[in-house]
Parts: sequence; structure tokens; C-alpha cells
Amino acid sequence: MLRPQSLCIFLLTMLFISVPAFCADNIDAVLRKLDLMKLIEKEQAFTIQAQMSDPRSSTKNVNDLTEFVAISVKDNDDSVWTRFDRNQNILKQMHLLPMMGHDQFTIQEIPSIPLQEGLDLVRTCMAEKGETLPENIVSVSIYKALHATSHMVYYYLFRSPTYLHDGMCLGYIYVPASEKGVPGDCQRGMREPCRLEF
Repeated sequence: MLRPQSLCIFLLTMLFISVPAFCADNIDAVLRKLDLMKLIEKEQAFTIQAQMSDPRSSTKNVNDLTEFVAISVKDNDDSVWTRFDRNQNILKQMHLLPMMGHDQFTIQEIPSIPLQEGLDLVRTCMAEKGETLPENIVSVSIYKALHATSHMVYYYLFRSPTYLHDGMCLGYIYVPASEKGVPGDCQRGMREPCRLEF
């Protein structure tokens, strides 16, 4: 019987296909297995971000993002910030001032659209609005909008040649289409720091 790694090598060699999902956890699989209670002391997140572990790096593939930050807002209104790796090993945790602007969400509320597909969709959507996005991203955040629609949002931070030396990136919002038939949408976000550092 072939071991999973041997099977993957065989498939790649013989069939010239991309790595199947069971060969390694992709970023979507990692997010769907998060133990939020362990990471942020609550079953609901305020924000989950995947980012490059090297602050000088960027990528075209969301599966290259190997460091994560999860934020929750506790009942006493302080917030828990946890930085962790793909194996959910906590790298750093802090209790900070309360956060505002988003609603809390559970892992089950993360849209079924893979983050890489969302990246392709935000590129297409912005191109239809006449804007070409930079090549590489440094992070993607998932959050739930606070306004009446309560849409889940993918927020991609792109490293722009304009901001290469000041540690700033340009954000773009993608709202995945909902199961209720609401179409996906996109818009330009803000210029902001490329990483969540604490």
C-alpha cells in the first residue's frame, strides 16, 4: 500500500497535476480546522488573518501564507490577539484594548469560496471597474461586516511598487456571493501596514 506522500509523488510525476488537497493542508483547510477557543478564548472571531511569516515577502498564491492572527473581543470588551502557525502553535498572544468596526463570526460562517478563488475574483472584479491590481499579496483577512447586510468579507493586502519602502500595502475588499443569491462585489480598501504586528 502506498503512503500518502508516495501517492502524491506518483500522481504528480505520472499525471502532471497539481497537488491534491489530501497531500498538504491548503489555507482553507487550515482555517476550517481552527480551534478558536484555544487560540482566542472564544468560539467567535472578530478577524482572522493569514500573512507571510517573512515581512519582506509577498506571493501570488494564498497557500504560501504561513502565519496567522486571530482576534476576538471578550465579554469585558478587551480583545485577545493571537499569532500562530499552520499547526495552531501559539507564537504570541496579547490582551489589548477593545476593537470596533466588525461583527464576530464562527468558523462555519466562512464562505465556501476558497481564498485563492476569491483573489482571482477580486482581480477580475476590479479589472471590470478599470483598475489593475498589483501582482503579489502579503495577507488576506476574513471578517464580518457590521452594517445591516452582515456580509462576510475577504480583504486582500497587496504589496504595491509605490509603497515598497514604507511598509504600507493597498487593500482590496471582496464580498463573496451569498447562498441567498446576492452577487459578489469588490472595492478598493485603504493604504495600511502590510502586517498585523504586536
